[in-house]
Amino acid sequence: MFTEEEVKAVAEEIGFGKWELYSTAARERYIKLANALPAKREGEPISWEDVREGDEIEVTWNVNGVRKVYAGIVGHISSSGSFYTEQGGYIGYREEESTFRILHRPAPQLPTEAPAVILATEVRGVKGEWWLTLNDYEAWVGSMRINGWESHYAEHITAWKPADFVVRES
Repeated sequence: MFTEEEVKAVAEEIGFGKWELYSTAARERYIKLANALPAKREGEPISWEDVREGDEIEVTWNVNGVRKVYAGIVGHISSSGSFYTEQGGYIGYREEESTFRILHRPAPQLPTEAPAVILATEVRGVKGEWWLTLNDYEAWVGSMRINGWESHYAEHITAWKPADFVVRES
């Protein structure tokens, strides 16, 4: 099993998220390492740093032999690391003893007309940067596989930014 640091090192080596991929061997090594990392699936533990507003989470911790479980949709994250619902209800805090599970992470609203272009930053549970283009079949495609897949649908893209590029005529 490869560590996330090993995957990041290879990703940097091949120009992670850029169209220019330096070698087929490095690209294949990255895909192999990325596929070895488990994707964050709903119901699996995550670190508190990965929690975002809009996520439905469950926080579990033991206090004096009593197991407490709070759950809700995160509407606000305080500067001290507390998680609250939109209505102000307390969900949890970033304590070492706490276990966080993601119950649901809504997919962002993506452009729906081809040929839209985005900069995806989390796809199929893998973080990075990839330019993806929407094709006529409502699939997002790029220049390399992400977690072993060539195309991705809206539910696979959990973080993205609008494309920021300028077309220059020569």
